[in-house]
Amino acid sequence: MSSFDDYLRLQEEKNEEIFTNQVFNALKSGLEYAEITEEIRNQIDLVILGSKITHSIADERVKMLLFMAFLRLPGNDQIEGLKKRIDGYSTLLNHYYMRPSYQFFLLEGVKAHFSSNPSFAPHIAGLLKHLSDRRIVAVRSILEWYEGILEEEEEADILALIRPLLRTL
Repeated sequence: MSSFDDYLRLQEEKNEEIFTNQVFNALKSGLEYAEITEEIRNQIDLVILGSKITHSIADERVKMLLFMAFLRLPGNDQIEGLKKRIDGYSTLLNHYYMRPSYQFFLLEGVKAHFSSNPSFAPHIAGLLKHLSDRRIVAVRSILEWYEGILEEEEEADILALIRPLLRTL
C-alpha cells in the first residue's frame, strides 16, 4: 500500500471518528426526554445530514456509525437501560433502519461495537431480540446477517452469542 493510500485510510478513519462524535452529541441531546419527538428527530437529522463530513462517508458506514454512537450513550451498558432507550428512540431508529438493507448496517454497528467493547457481550442477544420485538430489525435481517458472519469464519465470539437467540426468533 502506498503512503497516499495510508493517508486516505487515516483521513477516512478521522472523518468517521469526528462524525461518530457529532452524532453521539446530537443523540445525547435527546436523553432528557422519555421519547424522541419529531422536532428532536429533525434536529438530529440536521446534524447527521448537514455535516460536511457525512458526505465523505459512504451511506452504509453512516448508518453503521449512527448505531455505534447510539450504543455508546450513557446507560446503554445495561440491557434494561438499553431497551428503554431503544423504546424512546424508536421513531429515530425506525426512520434510519426501515429498509432491510439498512438494518444490515445497524447489525454491523452492533458487531463493531462488540469488537471494541467485549464487555457488551452479555447484552447482544437481548438487544437483537428487543430490536426484533420492536420491529426495528426484521427477523429475516438478523438471520441473513448471521449467515454472513458464518461465512466470515473469524467471528466465532459473536456467533456464539447470537446462536441461542436464533432458537427463539
